[in-house]
Amino acid sequence: MRMFGRIIGGVLLAAGVVIAGAAAASAAEGQAVEPSITSTGASPDSPSASEDAFPPPDPDRYPTLNVPTESWAYETDYYFALTRGLTYAGVESRVARGFAMLGTVPMDIVTLPGAMLAGLFGT
Repeated sequence: MRMFGRIIGGVLLAAGVVIAGAAAASAAEGQAVEPSITSTGASPDSPSASEDAFPPPDPDRYPTLNVPTESWAYETDYYFALTRGLTYAGVESRVARGFAMLGTVPMDIVTLPGAMLAGLFGT
């Protein structure tokens, strides 16, 4: 009974944090204003815009790097990860793998929505 109370308390706490975060974001939505930057790099409200200006970038000191990047792809390794792990764990016997799947398949089904979201981070 004590464990059930802790679980319910944790769920209620998480829901309260999400609701409070959403309320704070909606309250601050109209108040956030970014200062504009002039061509010198300083805010127009500052008294001496020329003193606060950043020096121009030096291309010799910081060369541009043309590093190729891979294209984004949806990650499917999270789907049924526990069941897939039975193969990597070295469970050779089909009987042992069948009994282990009695526990891993239900756990993988429960974690499937989270695996779908985790796949969005991609490779």
